[in-house]
Amino acid sequence: MRIRDPKTTALIFASGKMVCTGAKSEEHSKLAARKYARIVQKLGFPATFKVVLPIT
Repeated sequence: MRIRDPKTTALIFASGKMVCTGAKSEEHSKLAARKYARIVQKLGFPATFKVVLPIT
């Protein structure tokens, strides 16, 4: 799944976990993850938002 602002891509797995890639900063990554969680909720799936620090 992709969004344009911030320009990121999310990989959503059958286990329910998500990986957000492509953000220019950690703050953009958090914002994008919240947007993806909201999209998943609107589709009717339960979604919660938990921040896990990025691996660098």
